[in-house]
Amino acid sequence: MKSPFLPSLIIKALLLLALVMLVPYFAPFAIEFILLIDFVGLEALIVLLFAYSKTLMRAQIAQLTEIKANIKATLNLISELYICKPRVYFFHASASSAVAVILCSVFLACAVWVPVIFISAGTIT
Repeated sequence: MKSPFLPSLIIKALLLLALVMLVPYFAPFAIEFILLIDFVGLEALIVLLFAYSKTLMRAQIAQLTEIKANIKATLNLISELYICKPRVYFFHASASSAVAVILCSVFLACAVWVPVIFISAGTIT
């Protein structure tokens, strides 16, 4: 007769699997983890890993919110530039398209944008 798996054995197997999945992220501290397993056991190590990763996640979230704020500030700055005004943009886009079609020169088509870029650069500094 086969012996069924005990729930505690399944839980320990899942904890071991979680530890194996987390080890690459915490490899610099591997010696400390081995000592913790020896002294307090696998379950306590998993709890400590999750507690440690919680602070790392908070730091990552703080960095992501700072990056989002920087991107919003950059987009606000770009939207206020002279080159982004609809009247200026459509006029220069149509002029550069006409230059590109008539003269087949991308360089001259880009030259249409140079005065607007200079004016916009003056508003940044």
